[in-house]
Amino acid sequence: MSTFTPPVVADRPPYNEDSSEIEKALFKFMTPLNSRYVSVFQLSDGTFVQDTPTTGHTNTNIPYPWNPSNPDAPYATAIYTDVSVYPPVYHVDETKHTLWVVRVFNGVTVVDSATAALLTTAGYGGNLT
Repeated sequence: MSTFTPPVVADRPPYNEDSSEIEKALFKFMTPLNSRYVSVFQLSDGTFVQDTPTTGHTNTNIPYPWNPSNPDAPYATAIYTDVSVYPPVYHVDETKHTLWVVRVFNGVTVVDSATAALLTTAGYGGNLT
């Protein structure tokens, strides 16, 4: 068994969206301290994409929408009622993809040898221990 650690980026500013200009000025010369793991998505064909581009990994083509409650399904289901017509109409829309999200890595995760081999092939060998 191997341990996969996704890339880490510091792309979140240390202030809120509603901060005043004075509050923002306090941190403008500092590097962002709020680092986070990049979400790495394993797709159904064995490839990987990320939510944020990093050095060596620029593919961010995540097949949205996807169903986080059932990530191994090739579809997302949207259920809604169209109230713009009378009487209101109930709709069920299923979006099917040729590629879909199988697994999401958003932190340190223990992976099996087959997944470790796929990650190494995709260029994440340096993130495995």
